[in-house]
Amino acid sequence: MAVMIVVLSLTVETIIQLQRNYTAQTRLIETQYNARAAMDMMTRLIRTAQSIDPDPDGNGVFDSIMIQGDWNPFNGSFDDPYETMTLTTNGGILFKQEPLDPGPVPFADRIQSTTFTYSDTNDVPLADPIAQASEIAVVRVALVTTSAPNSPAMALQLAVSMRMR
Repeated sequence: MAVMIVVLSLTVETIIQLQRNYTAQTRLIETQYNARAAMDMMTRLIRTAQSIDPDPDGNGVFDSIMIQGDWNPFNGSFDDPYETMTLTTNGGILFKQEPLDPGPVPFADRIQSTTFTYSDTNDVPLADPIAQASEIAVVRVALVTTSAPNSPAMALQLAVSMRMR
C-alpha cells in the first residue's frame, strides 16, 4: 500500500510538472508570435514610409514612431485614411493609432518596450533624429517582450531601410 501511494504521488507530481511546462511553452510561443507579427508590421510600414516622425509624443525618448506613407492605395497623396500610423508601447502593450481611430488600438501584448534608433543613407547614426528627420534612411527597432511573470525577457532587433522616394 505504501509503495502504491509513493508511485501514485510521483505520477501526479510528474503530470503537474508536465502541465506547467506545457503552459510555459505555450506562453513563450504566443509571445514570440506576437513579437514577430509586430516586427513584421513595423518592417513593412517603415520600408514603404515616405516620412517618419521619430518622437510623435514629444517626450524626447525614441520609444514611439509615426510613419506616413502613400499605401492606401498609392495616389500621390497622404490625405487618405490610414496612411499615417503612430506606434507606441504602454503597460506591456504595443498600440497603433491611425487618424480615424478614436484612440490607440492594441496591436500586440506582452511587449515591455520598443526603442527606435535612426541612421542616414550611409548608416551613420543621427545625432538629433528630430532635427534631422528628413535624413532618416535606416530605422533600427529593438523590441523587448516577456512571456510571463518571472520569466526572462526576449529581445528582438532589426534594421529596416526606408524606400527613398
